[in-house]
Amino acid sequence: MKPAINWFFIFYTSAAALFAESLPVKATGVDVKTGEKIFTETGRSQYSDGYLRSAEIEFRGTDGKVYTRQKIRVNQFPAAPNYLLEDLRDGHGEGVMHSGSAFEVFFKNDAAAVAEKITLRIPQNGTPVVTFPGFTNFVLQHWSALLRGEPVYFYLIVPTQRDFYRFRVLRETLPGLADGDQVHFRIELQNMVLRMFADPIRISFDVRKKRLVQYEGIHFVRDLPKFLGRKLRVTYQID
Repeated sequence: MKPAINWFFIFYTSAAALFAESLPVKATGVDVKTGEKIFTETGRSQYSDGYLRSAEIEFRGTDGKVYTRQKIRVNQFPAAPNYLLEDLRDGHGEGVMHSGSAFEVFFKNDAAAVAEKITLRIPQNGTPVVTFPGFTNFVLQHWSALLRGEPVYFYLIVPTQRDFYRFRVLRETLPGLADGDQVHFRIELQNMVLRMFADPIRISFDVRKKRLVQYEGIHFVRDLPKFLGRKLRVTYQID
């Protein structure tokens, strides 16, 4: 019997995606504390009108072996793409798919575990919903407001927690952090108390191309034998 999570390899393909611009994905992830190289990230991504529409990405360890794959497809919401992440080492899998008026979260701890499927009904109060691959699209949707220094709020779906949380993104203004050709943003929990216990995610964009050039924070690529939540700095090469 096929694993329950295999549903996700059937994706909705929009007409826009058929005419999307194909660009390579090239990135390197290092441990923020030690500088140790953790992975190289390669693949292809499709863009239409500057927005990410789909991507297929592989993460290779320092031994050159592919150990994690990610598939991304924008369906209805650019900031909340459907996606599936698979760890080839132990069979771990997680993903999100929009279905009707809800989002379905899939999670599988390892190859021996039964895949879980949970339906999240997120309040429809005007707050956008974001999935991890949708950070770039979400920033682009609110580019002008963010450059003015306005915070923008959203619900982030976190498959490992089978839940969603209210976050905000705002322009980074740390002393000594000059923008130059890049602009920097901080993603953090809205709740002030929770923010004391969770480091923010920081992302940087090329101003002219409006492309993501760096991500810094807890990353979904897992440490084994157990998930340790390593904080990584991922630097993207853009053409």
